[in-house]
Amino acid sequence: MYRKKWFIEVPIITFLKKIDLIYFIFYQDATKNDCVK
Repeated sequence: MYRKKWFIEVPIITFLKKIDLIYFIFYQDATKNDCVK
């Protein structure tokens, strides 16, 4: 039971971390573009 829960939760956590990273990079690019303007 515990192992099954872990098996489901870990991919979700890593997936959310990837989204965070992509969003962070995208946000940085957006702020850079605003500075250029």
